[in-house]
Amino acid sequence: MLSCTESLLQIWEKKPDGEVIDIADAMMPLTLKIAGLTLFSTDISDEESVFGKAFRTGFEFISYKMNNLPTEPMWAPTPRNLRFRQAVQTLDDLVFDIINKRRQNPTNNHDLLSLLLDDEIKGYFIPKGSTINICQYIVHRHPEFWDNPEKFEPDNFLPSKVNQRPKFAYFPFGAGQRICIGKSFALMEATIILVSIFQRFRLELVPQQIELDPTFTLRPKNGVKVKVWKRS
Repeated sequence: MLSCTESLLQIWEKKPDGEVIDIADAMMPLTLKIAGLTLFSTDISDEESVFGKAFRTGFEFISYKMNNLPTEPMWAPTPRNLRFRQAVQTLDDLVFDIINKRRQNPTNNHDLLSLLLDDEIKGYFIPKGSTINICQYIVHRHPEFWDNPEKFEPDNFLPSKVNQRPKFAYFPFGAGQRICIGKSFALMEATIILVSIFQRFRLELVPQQIELDPTFTLRPKNGVKVKVWKRS
């Protein structure tokens, strides 16, 4: 972004003092250049290029639609609509060509396209469209994130400890758009039940070997035996 702006300023420095320029007209190719390099590592600011002409056609069409109501429907084969459809097809073809070339020669150009295509995590190549399974059991017991990972340590959930871990080092309800819709209810339910129990009883764990049952949700296969003591 800075280098693109610097290039424009170098051109201005060669102009004589007091020369009049159209600042709005100058900003259009600059912002297009920045956008193209950010998205595709490709300069799309040249008005005489195929990309530039198609973009200008699309831009003028949208401006016409926004500033002239009513206008002819999109399905009507008017010259303006036909030019717009051709421009959209041209832009689609050019963008997909950029994407296909990047896939054939994968390089990380640190642009948006690199983030949307294939990825690599710690040396493992992950093609676009791959389905990745993340094992909660392993992540929740990974020594990189947890002190004494095989032991129940309530202190691991103190704010000071939580802030030191990655956001998704603990995700019992999943994450993202498909996070469990019952998350808030389950947390409220657990809090109410535990508070109600420990206000009146003290529990003592009976020595036992706890076997896990991961068939649906992770649960103890043969239960968890405790002794119950009334609080005085």
